[in-house]
Amino acid sequence: MSERQPFSVRGAGNPPPTQIGPLRAVWGSRTYIAAIANLTPDSFSGDGLYAAEAAGSTAALDRIEQHARDAVRDGADLLDLGAESTRPGHEPVDAREELARLLPAIERLRRSLPNLALSVDTQKPEVAEAALAAGAHLINDIWGTRSGDEMLRVAADRRVPIVVMHNRPAPRGGADGANFAAELVAELASVSRRATELGIPRERLILDPGFGFGKTPAQNLVALRAIGTLRDLGHPLLLGTSRKSTLGRIVDGAPGDRLAATVATSALGALAGADILRVHDIAENRDAALVVDALLRAGGSDSAESLGPDPSRLGRPPRPAQRDKIVVRGLRFDAAHGVLSEEHRTAQPFFVDVELDLDLAPAGLGDDLSASVDYGAIVAAVVRRVGGGGHADLIEALAERVAAGVADAVGASGVSVAEVRVRVRKPLAPVGAQIDWAGVEIVRRP
Repeated sequence: MSERQPFSVRGAGNPPPTQIGPLRAVWGSRTYIAAIANLTPDSFSGDGLYAAEAAGSTAALDRIEQHARDAVRDGADLLDLGAESTRPGHEPVDAREELARLLPAIERLRRSLPNLALSVDTQKPEVAEAALAAGAHLINDIWGTRSGDEMLRVAADRRVPIVVMHNRPAPRGGADGANFAAELVAELASVSRRATELGIPRERLILDPGFGFGKTPAQNLVALRAIGTLRDLGHPLLLGTSRKSTLGRIVDGAPGDRLAATVATSALGALAGADILRVHDIAENRDAALVVDALLRAGGSDSAESLGPDPSRLGRPPRPAQRDKIVVRGLRFDAAHGVLSEEHRTAQPFFVDVELDLDLAPAGLGDDLSASVDYGAIVAAVVRRVGGGGHADLIEALAERVAAGVADAVGASGVSVAEVRVRVRKPLAPVGAQIDWAGVEIVRRP
């Protein structure tokens, strides 16, 4: 196999595009970002989304949905949901517990964010089957190179993409690890052959070198260096280095101190040919991928505008992840809104959420309400618009009313607001099935 050259432009030789639920991934066109969602109480990096709430509770699902919305805002293309920790010394969970954590989250996200591709990170075929039935779009198997092809058969039967990760029960170091790089490629090549025999097209088999799994720290770096060679196997590649302990050894940092190291490996991996970066910190790693993608595409005759707008332009809004926020969530109304005749006569509950993106430093540093938007004024504006505007057939109309009312409150405050987000939720929507709620979310820039 040929050694990949640095700065090689991706294009020829890429696998065909892969459909991952609502996401059509065109390999070689850019680097995709997979956001990590740990549906566990014991994540190694302290970001377990079930740390405080019971699995499946409304509070936990609200937290997971907000995590997903934040990930999309920051540039994630898909969300990787894992309900069993794989950190060193983790406590294994049975399939029943894993599904209790996983299925309610998948069902909520399919309703609230239908355009977000969902991956299920599991090592149990029965969990993968149930997750796909609930609405997941991709399997991520951390034991992709084990003997037995149960998970590959699930992917083949369901005709969905699968990530297969290189892993070993224990690292083989010293003299036993002298041929590690060649063994890594050979073991993933073996999975490729078996998948082909099962009828899985090459674009639906995504290879992962398994940084941090079944390897010594030095072998993790060798696995990262092997990305270019692995591309020659003809499959899309996923790389997951985020906050891993090998990076902590190099920079002498705890998980929360490994962001810069993660970004460095993400950039190196994308440059070598990784197609998907699986990360905790979306915005920072997305920036690194954007720079690499621009580097690989740039031509000497390209204009400045081909890379993007002038960052020094007047009126440039702050980036979403850098904005402060005022949040009003779960404001309840009982009102007669809806298309059906019964909904014209009988009140039902509606819930309204409002978020404002603005700079809160002047208010915070000066302890001065006049430098902010009074959330009491926001609530009053919402009450007037929902309760006093007459019947609305569509919750889209209610959301527009609320946004207009919030805009009035913002205007009266004299404070500059970059963005207003309004969500209207209708728990008793007549959809013929049991749901948490149906709703709409709109974004406006005053």
